Amino acid sequence: MLERDGALGTPDQSPWPSHDGGVTLVDWSELFPSRGRGGLEALDEPDFWEPDFDEEFLAELDERVGTRVHNSGHAGHRDDQEPIRPDVCAWYQPIHFHGLDWGIFIKEDCLLRLAIEIALFVPHRPTSRRELIQLAKTVVRAAFSTLFLHEQYHHKTESHALRLHVVERTPRYGTYFRTVYGPLRAAASDDLHEEALANTDSYLRLSHDPYSQWLGKTVRDATRRYLDFRFPLDPPGYRRAADILASNSFDDVEFVLKSQVQEGMLTPFRHPGDWLMAPRINQSYFSCHSDIWTIVRPGAARILPTGLPYPTVSTHSMTRALRKLGYNDTGGGKGSHVKLSADGKPTLVLPGGRKDLSPVVLRNIAKALGYKNAQALVDGLEV
Repeated sequence: MLERDGALGTPDQSPWPSHDGGVTLVDWSELFPSRGRGGLEALDEPDFWEPDFDEEFLAELDERVGTRVHNSGHAGHRDDQEPIRPDVCAWYQPIHFHGLDWGIFIKEDCLLRLAIEIALFVPHRPTSRRELIQLAKTVVRAAFSTLFLHEQYHHKTESHALRLHVVERTPRYGTYFRTVYGPLRAAASDDLHEEALANTDSYLRLSHDPYSQWLGKTVRDATRRYLDFRFPLDPPGYRRAADILASNSFDDVEFVLKSQVQEGMLTPFRHPGDWLMAPRINQSYFSCHSDIWTIVRPGAARILPTGLPYPTVSTHSMTRALRKLGYNDTGGGKGSHVKLSADGKPTLVLPGGRKDLSPVVLRNIAKALGYKNAQALVDGLEV
């Protein structure tokens, strides 16, 4: 639909970085199992996630946990480090710009730094190695939750635009991005509602399962204290989360954002209260368990639980294999992308000239063609 209606852009139109380093799908079911609970209150509960934490990270965590400073302007980070910036540690690659390469991307290096910043607000130090490991797992889960929930809100905003596109038969997301989000971001404006709401939504949803279930009360409360402290230090737009929380105005601001997406205007005409009639219009199109990717710098060990390794396939090899299925290069691919079409099959737009297609693309091609996973796709097509 996006390709047909001229709404599918290219990655170079997106302000967020493209993913680099080792990219692997996060295993949600291991990070947040449906059964059980975690946190410092659940030390004896079974937890099958067993990350191999670096001893240097554990030592720093043990040294710094509980050392928060009240009302002193202390930002919770070392003097030789920049504070965590949510806009560079994780990002959402929209479907409208990245097609099959869409998803949520989180840098693990940032995740560990953010975990230590949260630990500063945990009220007491661990008394044993076992409790230290439990604390490490819990603050990493908390750090992941804050970043993931922020980025999932961006997916919810795009989902809102997609539903409007279907109903009104007019693309909405690209216009909103060009006329509202892009200019406000470039101007470093505090009127950037989407980022303020993403921060606020992340804060509020920490009290929901599975996040509350696996963080426990102590670390969940510490995470909120950390966010209360950090939000005013965030970039313009992001920092307004503190005001929204204080004034309990989340719905009012979100109604304005929904109208901005629909009308593509900074000051929309629609009455904000109309959106009370469509409370789920920005519900995520896709499960929160899908298309979440962890990025690990070369040579670093993985911390988050991940799925199976992905095969290595070039654009040329994949295109050749798809042609055997009846696909042809139909042109119309924008930028460095290749558009392939076949009768009765989904149109596919691949990044062109890649020596290694990312696992994100391979997984979504597999889903589009009905294969169980990327390996089954490669085996089935004999790439």
